Amino acid sequence: MRLKVLSATLLLMTSMQIQSADKEGRFAVKGAGVTNCKSYHQEWQADSKVFFAYAGWMEGYLTATNQYLTETYDIVPWQNTKLLAALVANHCEKHPDLPFLTAVRSMVQSLQPSRLQESSVLVMAQSETKGIRIYREVLRQLQQRLKELKLYQGEIDGIYGDGTRAAVTEFQKSKNIEVNGLPDQATLLTLLQ
Repeated sequence: MRLKVLSATLLLMTSMQIQSADKEGRFAVKGAGVTNCKSYHQEWQADSKVFFAYAGWMEGYLTATNQYLTETYDIVPWQNTKLLAALVANHCEKHPDLPFLTAVRSMVQSLQPSRLQESSVLVMAQSETKGIRIYREVLRQLQQRLKELKLYQGEIDGIYGDGTRAAVTEFQKSKNIEVNGLPDQATLLTLLQ
């Protein structure tokens, strides 16, 4: 009986969280989300302290998206805040009157198809001098894409071994990306987007 009551309570709480707007779909926006794209773009260009408030707000929005969007573990499984901030700034430059919230929401919607739907182990992708933490599932996607490009011949196993590193290096050379043998932001953006 206690299990049924607990299950019903959890179901009710979940449905209440999903319906977190009023009956017309409206909700209160807080913090940096109330500003417009013009303000964001100016602060981003200046790399100001205010920009970091925007970046923090965006990270909070992404965390909430991870929590509330169904079948989502990480909406941005390989994109770092610096890259996301630049993507939003590019959008905001073209649409200065757009609310900042709308720009971030548009970015999230565009990234939804490439989200990580299930938890994945973080592993280290190492070069001779550096390492990058990356989800094993993202490494599998990287390996699959490199295989499609005929740059990788190994197993799709999510392990960053010599074969994967060599394929990443060849890809970087072919795209005039900094050659470091790592699945860095520029490499992943070019390869997976």
